[in-house]
Amino acid sequence: FCGRFDKKKNILKTIEAFYNISDEFRNYELLVISNVPKKIKLKFDHPQIKFREFVYDNEKFEIISKSRYLLLFTENENYGVIIQESLMCSTPVIISKNTPWSFINNNYGFVSNTTNLVDIQKTLKSALSIDENVYNSFLINIKKLIPSLNSEKFIKSLDYIFNSK
Repeated sequence: FCGRFDKKKNILKTIEAFYNISDEFRNYELLVISNVPKKIKLKFDHPQIKFREFVYDNEKFEIISKSRYLLLFTENENYGVIIQESLMCSTPVIISKNTPWSFINNNYGFVSNTTNLVDIQKTLKSALSIDENVYNSFLINIKKLIPSLNSEKFIKSLDYIFNSK
């Protein structure tokens, strides 16, 4: 996860879900880049869960590009620029259906139908258990998608979204 600590982003549920399944997936760690309160960091002190303060620009893109997935189990999202940034870095995403990125499912990552803890855990388990060939198909599909994410039409739609009143 990379973003501000906000209840609607479900960072706490994301951390708890990963914490609950971490013993099954010892080869993975969760990196949370956010302003997470210290009491939450202490509650989920675990060798597979890492916390970092915000990073920007090249450092952020380098971290995203080296990640297996970017997670965003938000309650709602107007756009979700971080999802676009992840895809532009060729990193599959695991998101909730409460974003305008619902076309992601089965092509560029995973979409959770709800944001309850059990569904988040199931989605994470599915994502971390997939066959390497399926994961590689995500990467191939993302590479084909990148030109449309960087197109003039797409950029104009972003300008409209962010500058409309």
